Amino acid sequence: MRSRTSRGAGQPVLLRTATALASVTLAVAGVGLLAPAANAAGQPQQTTVQGPIVIQETETCIVGSSGTCTTGPVSANAQGWVRYVVNNTSSILNGCSWRVRDIVSRSVVRGSRVGPLGFTSNRITGLTREYQLELFSCPAGALGTLRNT
Repeated sequence: MRSRTSRGAGQPVLLRTATALASVTLAVAGVGLLAPAANAAGQPQQTTVQGPIVIQETETCIVGSSGTCTTGPVSANAQGWVRYVVNNTSSILNGCSWRVRDIVSRSVVRGSRVGPLGFTSNRITGLTREYQLELFSCPAGALGTLRNT
């Protein structure tokens, strides 16, 4: 698992976590790799295992004094979806706008606004690329998370 936290003066905190599932990392996008196995006599033999690597990614940002934050990139999972969470429950006065954007085409695939004390979470399906969650016009402390698990 990798974790990264960064923060500049007046900048939001960025948390990055990526976990590779050990049980699935034996193959890379359909390329066969060898894994040890035993035959009926208990002798070691080689078995070819195929399938994609499954990477669990979670990106989180926290809005600072700038009123904005952007998560790092998250790839759509093998089922073609990502899940977003926008949490503005710490503000009783101000709402928070958000959008999920395709990093390659820069097109917005979903976006809205949560009100004061607002929270929203949902899955976006039919995706194939990398995406990021952007929070803007938000009070400090609003939190956004984008994940593929």
